[in-house]
Amino acid sequence: MIEYGFFRFVIALVSILPWKIVEFFAFGTSVLFLIFPYRKSTIDANLIRCFPHFSEQEISKIRKKYYQFLSRLFWETLKGYSVPHQQAKKRFFFKNPEVVQQFLNANKSVIGLAAHYGNWELGALSSGLFFHRVIGLYKPIKNQRINRFVRQRRGQFGLQLGAIEHTHRIFAKNQNPAHLFLLVADQQPSNREKAIWVDFFGQETPCLHGAEMYGQRFNMPVVFIDIIPKSFGKYEAHFIPISEDASSLQPGELTQTFMSQVENRIRIHPEHWLWSHRRWKWNKNK
Repeated sequence: MIEYGFFRFVIALVSILPWKIVEFFAFGTSVLFLIFPYRKSTIDANLIRCFPHFSEQEISKIRKKYYQFLSRLFWETLKGYSVPHQQAKKRFFFKNPEVVQQFLNANKSVIGLAAHYGNWELGALSSGLFFHRVIGLYKPIKNQRINRFVRQRRGQFGLQLGAIEHTHRIFAKNQNPAHLFLLVADQQPSNREKAIWVDFFGQETPCLHGAEMYGQRFNMPVVFIDIIPKSFGKYEAHFIPISEDASSLQPGELTQTFMSQVENRIRIHPEHWLWSHRRWKWNKNK
C-alpha cells in the first residue's frame, strides 16, 4: 500500500510539471548515478565485451552518457503516463506506418520487434494512435495495484496488453481481424533450452524464441522497430522489414537479422541501450 501510494504521488507530481522541469529532474538523477554508480561493474563488463578495442576512457565516457540516458528514460516514462492525446503522437512519432498498414489492410497480422533502446515505453503508449489494433506483450508488475494502474495508462490510446504467460493464446485468438503485435525481444531469455543463439557483437548470444516461433506458426510478416532518440521526451521510429513471411526463413535467420539490426543501431549511439541488464549470463557450451 505504501509503495503504491508513493508511486501515485510521484506520478501526480510529474503530471503537473512541464517537460523542461522534468528534464531538470532527470539531470539531477544522472548526477546521483555518477556519485553512486548504478551497476557499474555490469555496465562496464557489457561494454568491454562489445567494444573490446575501446580504451578505459572511452568505456567511462559511454557509461556516463548511459547514466544520463537511464535518468532520462525513467522520468520520460513517468511523465508519459499523463501525456495528453495531442502530445503523445508528437512525442513518439512513427515515420512510416504504411510499412505495417499494408499488411493489416490485407488482414495479415504483423510482429513488430523492438529493443531496449530509446524509450520503448513511449513507443508502446503512442502505438494505438497510429494503428487501430495493437497488442503489446508484457511482463506483469508484482505489485498488483501498480500493475493495474500501469496497464490502464499504457492502454489509454488504444494499446491492448497481454501477459507473456498467455502469449500463445493471444497470438492464436487475434489473427482475424489482423493485429500488430509488439515485442521487446532483445533481453536475456529465461529458458535456456528454448533459446536461439545468434552472433551479437561478435559473441554467441542467447535470444528469446517467441517471435520466431509464432511468426513461423502463423506465417506472419515481421518488422524491426528502429527507435531514434531526439530531444528530451521526443523520439521517432522507423519500421524496417525483416520478412513478409517468417515461415519462409531458415531456423534462427529471423532472430539473427533482428539482433544484427539492433547491433547496428547500438553502434551509432551505444549509450541508448540497456547496458545495466545482465545480458550474457550463459555460455553456449556450458
